Amino acid sequence: MRDTETAARDAADKARKTSAYATLWMFITLLIGAFVASLAATYGGRRRDLAIHTL
Repeated sequence: MRDTETAARDAADKARKTSAYATLWMFITLLIGAFVASLAATYGGRRRDLAIHTL
């Protein structure tokens, strides 16, 4: 019985660590994506404004 409890605790601890690691990398990925999206929007807006002024 004690071995089963220890194995369950180890599995839960491993799952907790894995989910924390995955959450951290997901946050970093979303942060990078938001930064790139803002850069692309800024670049696209400037191109649009330049195109409007040249017409």
